[in-house]
Amino acid sequence: MTQEQVNITNYIYNHFNNADLQESKWTVIDEYMSYLDYLEDNQVVIEAEVKLEEHLSGSPKCKDHDRKHNCLVPKIIEAVKILINNNKNKKKLQSKDRFTLQYYLAISQAKFIVS
Repeated sequence: MTQEQVNITNYIYNHFNNADLQESKWTVIDEYMSYLDYLEDNQVVIEAEVKLEEHLSGSPKCKDHDRKHNCLVPKIIEAVKILINNNKNKKKLQSKDRFTLQYYLAISQAKFIVS
């Protein structure tokens, strides 16, 4: 990965991790994350790739997108592309890569990203 790609993926990982840590109660994201825990690493990559294709076939954006709010979806999509390309043929994901892809799938399932 290039340094720029590392910066993008780290930024999104840190954003997702901070959002997860700020919640003090069980959320719908936690629920979806728990369902995804049962997948093998390569299955998480495949699921993320399928969801990414679905998002890219439309115009992905935040559910509550408005012009005043900076939507992170384009940066999330970029990070997911990088992680998929970097991990496509690997059997084992680094824990932060898995967390990022899993969180992407969870927020997608919760319809926080729409296309």
